[in-house]
Amino acid sequence: MVLSGRYFLGTDRFQKSVVQTGGKRLSNLFFNSLNLNAENLSYAIDATSKSGTFVSYILDKFAEAYSLYAKKNDLKEADVDYLTYDEDTGQTTIASLGDLYHINHRSKTCLAFDCLTLIQAENCVFGSPSSVLNGEGFYRHFSLPDAEILASMDAEMYPEATQYASQYQSQASLEEVKNQVRLYNPLEYLKAGSTTFASKVRINVGSEDSDTSPAVSALLALAMKAKGIDTSYQVVWGYGHTDADIENGFESWVESI
Repeated sequence: MVLSGRYFLGTDRFQKSVVQTGGKRLSNLFFNSLNLNAENLSYAIDATSKSGTFVSYILDKFAEAYSLYAKKNDLKEADVDYLTYDEDTGQTTIASLGDLYHINHRSKTCLAFDCLTLIQAENCVFGSPSSVLNGEGFYRHFSLPDAEILASMDAEMYPEATQYASQYQSQASLEEVKNQVRLYNPLEYLKAGSTTFASKVRINVGSEDSDTSPAVSALLALAMKAKGIDTSYQVVWGYGHTDADIENGFESWVESI
């Protein structure tokens, strides 16, 4: 899902159910619990994950990215059929969150970061010498919210959910793992009263980044803005997971400081 950041490949019924029944619900509850207020606006997601001020923020950022791309390439009209571009006003319109699926394809298996089968790099980051997968590397589950999703599923319809839930719970509940999660989570530092922050921050993300949901970077940008940090957040059209920037973008940002 674009908002939950929990993606899957293929049509596996179990994986789809994990995403559709649990991922959206917990993601919405988590996001709305942050009570983000930035730039004189309160950001939230509705129960369907399809609208709300946070969804509008993401759509606006993608629209701005396409407008810059269109102007740079002297387009008279949109060169794709899932958005509209008005050359006279220089404005792009993306009608709904569903249109982002045409742009922002998913490449990771379910669940995106803490994978069911422990094959993602993130599982290795949170691993230990006692959690070896196929004799290579150290892999471990780290997401307690994912454990909650799996435990809430219909065990009769999805018997594998019980086994997965037990694995997630036993590993992600370890104090060592929970401390690692806290250390890796930038929101924890934003909540800490004693933390010293940079006065200015720049975040760029490619419109075609298929590794990470655009909600992740957008949430971080808004959380920093809410903390009073001067944060530049930009989606760059046509780029993937890394190296997303417009021509002379970094130089221009530095000169503006």
